[in-house]
Amino acid sequence: MKLKPSQKPKKRYVVFEIKASSKPSFTDKELFESIESNLDRFFGIWGRALSTPMLLKETLASNKETNTKLRANEGLEISKKFQKQVIIKIGHKFTDELKVAMALLTQIKTKTTQIKVSTTSITTSGTIKSAKEKMAK
Repeated sequence: MKLKPSQKPKKRYVVFEIKASSKPSFTDKELFESIESNLDRFFGIWGRALSTPMLLKETLASNKETNTKLRANEGLEISKKFQKQVIIKIGHKFTDELKVAMALLTQIKTKTTQIKVSTTSITTSGTIKSAKEKMAK
């Protein structure tokens, strides 16, 4: 049985920028593991099932060349190794809770150390296409 469009769960795409405060960089895998554990800790099992957050891994592939374009226009000199952007898909009722959960992400565990990070929300969008466009600006 096919669902009507009004019965489908509504989703939002939230773009986050994660900046590291120290020189050692972190891998994409370490970043995703830290985000997943932070969401588990904040939402819990039941809240996570209701909100259905999903990290979009394909956004990191296009992330490497957009960081320099972003900062070149603003006149800031930040290396690509120190910041990353990621898009997280979530139910439309839980976007505020997701922003709080990501703001509580303060460190990323690597194999050798823990790197302190700061997370900011860039934009919220209803489609992945417009989220990627805003991420590239």
